[in-house]
Amino acid sequence: MGGRGEREFAASFIGPGRSVTIQESHGATYEIEDAAEQMPPMDFKVVGVELKDQPYATDEELQKLAGARLPHLESIVLLKQPQLSPTGLQYLADAYPRLKFLNLSGMTGVKKDRQGGLNAADLLPVVQQFGQLDRIVIDSKWGEKEETTAWADGLADMKSLRHVEFQQFVTGEAMTNLSKHGGIETLVLATPAVSDETLAHAPEITSVRHLKIHGFALALTSAGVKHLEQMEGLETLSFAYGYQDNRYMNFTRDDLRAVAAALPNCRVTFFEDGKHVTISADAPGSPSADN
Repeated sequence: MGGRGEREFAASFIGPGRSVTIQESHGATYEIEDAAEQMPPMDFKVVGVELKDQPYATDEELQKLAGARLPHLESIVLLKQPQLSPTGLQYLADAYPRLKFLNLSGMTGVKKDRQGGLNAADLLPVVQQFGQLDRIVIDSKWGEKEETTAWADGLADMKSLRHVEFQQFVTGEAMTNLSKHGGIETLVLATPAVSDETLAHAPEITSVRHLKIHGFALALTSAGVKHLEQMEGLETLSFAYGYQDNRYMNFTRDDLRAVAAALPNCRVTFFEDGKHVTISADAPGSPSADN
């Protein structure tokens, strides 16, 4: 179990835009955002840290985080941090090579000094040094579709990965590149830029068991959804748009029923009216219709 050092780190680290996830001796795991109010009296392990929004993190802050050498750290979230460079990430790769989860959402998508921001060429050589990474969340710079393609190509060489989440643009070529990995089990497309072309290549990733399409994908039509019928290894398929009003969808519930019929071993769900609805292959009004 963690000791005084991890408690002291947590007390000094927690603050505006900074939180830690701890694990107590009996296994309970939870996030602490207020050290004065939430810090437990017993010893604990620091298993995750999050640097979110402002104040923006600096490379020097990541150097201090690396210097803490937290022995149980498994997760680092760098959310909307446009002022970081590959140097800051390198500090973390050197200190925590056994990290399991890395969230870079906003390091690439937020433009640095209103200029180009970081891209795959900047970050991939460092990210690939996290040799035991199981899960990663990335995005790409606005308007640069080739970025996700480059990320997918680099991630295909990281054989420890099992869960990949893309935000922003996702090309069909990115799906093809990621298929070279051979072991991705969960794929999350949390982006409004999923298109028919994206899903035309998704069946190439035959290892995927759980596919989540989360975003207001105006470019996705019935033709694109039909490609999912080829993903015979799927166990769960989840659609969740970012809006309660789904009237702008360019595919129908009947399209999802066709997928459910083609994949009898897959649970197909759609988020509607604040809840996840299971889509049945049966026609509307039948005893086992959507619920």
